[in-house]
Amino acid sequence: MAVVSFVGALKDKYCPEEVPPDTLKSRIKESAIYMAPGVGCPLERRRSVVLDACNVSSVGEGLEGLCPLVEELHLSSNQLSDWSNITAILHSLPRLVFLDLARNPLSANQIAEPMTLCTHLQTLVLNHTHTTWSALDTILTVATNLKELHIAHNGYSTVSLSPTVCHHSLRRLQIQCNSISQWSELHKLSPAFPLLHTLIACDNPLSSVTHSDVSVFPELTVLGLNNTLLSDWTSLEHLAQLSKLSELNVLRVPVAEAVNDDKKRRFPIIARIPCLSKLNKSVISDTEREEAERWLLREYEDQPHPPALYAHYLAKHGMVARLADVDLSPRKFVQLEFHFKKDRKKITKSVKMNQTVSELRQWVAEVLLGDASAKVRLLYVDCMGWEGRQVLSLSGRKLHSYREMRDGDQVHVQLLP
Repeated sequence: MAVVSFVGALKDKYCPEEVPPDTLKSRIKESAIYMAPGVGCPLERRRSVVLDACNVSSVGEGLEGLCPLVEELHLSSNQLSDWSNITAILHSLPRLVFLDLARNPLSANQIAEPMTLCTHLQTLVLNHTHTTWSALDTILTVATNLKELHIAHNGYSTVSLSPTVCHHSLRRLQIQCNSISQWSELHKLSPAFPLLHTLIACDNPLSSVTHSDVSVFPELTVLGLNNTLLSDWTSLEHLAQLSKLSELNVLRVPVAEAVNDDKKRRFPIIARIPCLSKLNKSVISDTEREEAERWLLREYEDQPHPPALYAHYLAKHGMVARLADVDLSPRKFVQLEFHFKKDRKKITKSVKMNQTVSELRQWVAEVLLGDASAKVRLLYVDCMGWEGRQVLSLSGRKLHSYREMRDGDQVHVQLLP
């Protein structure tokens, strides 16, 4: 596929008829026929342009004033490698607020020439570009109103922003799917983005969270740590130092996955981070919060080193009685009485509860009647009178689903012709 310019790709998609470059802009203003197929909007009035995977490698001639109202530009999976092209695009699209440059080979190039101030850009996507930290320094210096930055899949193992960077507009940073293993590296983002609201750091090999000063991330409200390697509850306890944290996502992390019960998997986190209002996208109710606090009191009642909030919860709830350990799982075997109407005999046998009605019929025919080909009808009689009499007719139904079969219940066997 031949490489093309941004202007060329723009004309090919949105102005399919061949038009001389020197008359393109005037012709667009004169006629409404130069529209992208199915789009129905002249280029001069377009607010969104999508040129993903068009093999764009340069800007080309004549971009200035060509589509002055464009606010959203998608250029992912192209061949843009020179930052001067990006600078030219930003300069020529004065209303651009969203720019997606994902999967462009920008890794080997620095920003050689000064970039002009770019106050209109609000969202920048640089995933899979391996953009250097020095290039990000420059971008953040000129994109003074940038609110959202995506830098996932860039192979970062450290955060190397210049200490002079202090960006007061950025609210959301997505740095997931990199190689950051130390919480201290994420700490470096706090002075650079003092008003950061959302930090998505999922799918990084982060193994622990060290004690965090309350001045770190003073405005951080949403934190995403799914698919990290957090392996101890103390790390999650340290997140309580983030004073405004209200929403935390920690799905598929080792410390929580070790707990089999879904409900109890939430309790240790909720109890350790009392400021949370949402955990893993689910709202934390007042009832769930109280249950979590009481769970922590029971869990650490006899432990020499309970979590920091143990004393606070003890003062709030007092001593909490331990819950009785009741096994509510279905019984594996039950002693049933099998009654045979024909010869009026009764046999008591131990029966597996995880088998189906069909399997029980076959067992009765083979073992109790000695005739595997015999066809039988089974009538279950609940000795407590709760279920009454019922024909076991659903072949695929498990026996333990019949409320609860108990020792002494009866099964009346009838031979069918």
